[in-house]
Amino acid sequence: MGGLARADKRDLERFIRKWENAFEKFPDARRDAVRTMGETVKRDLDANIRSADLRTDAKAAVISWQDFVTGSRGGYAAVAPGKGTASGRTWRGKVLSRRQVTRFLEKGHGVRLPGGRSMVWNRSGKSRIGQGGSWYVPGRMFYSWTKLRAQQHALAAAEALLKKIVGG
Repeated sequence: MGGLARADKRDLERFIRKWENAFEKFPDARRDAVRTMGETVKRDLDANIRSADLRTDAKAAVISWQDFVTGSRGGYAAVAPGKGTASGRTWRGKVLSRRQVTRFLEKGHGVRLPGGRSMVWNRSGKSRIGQGGSWYVPGRMFYSWTKLRAQQHALAAAEALLKKIVGG
């Protein structure tokens, strides 16, 4: 686990310890805060996909594939590509799943060489991707940009919940 992920986890654990009393007094408070944060993250992800360098119909399809789910007791929220296939998309004769297409768009992918040939490897075992830049499609990184703001969304949701509790 990277240092940044460890720091985020420690911050989250510290945040949860501070809020445990409120969660015990108001059992639905945690569920509401997590749901609010998750919905905000989903809206942020949709906005990042809309601003990505994709065709308009592709943006709509990718946005529709992203599912927002929460835990049964409200302990977590997740945004991830849903199950199912991406109709009309194949790779090496197999139909691609929505998750695979989303990952290719997020991280980037290689393309076939002119004439439909497979990737060319040199003697040292490296591909010629990146030589000239035309055989690799760079990633759009919409999930990566969304992750950077997830903690801010969680803190904003917690503040809104606190105002609701104090006000109520």
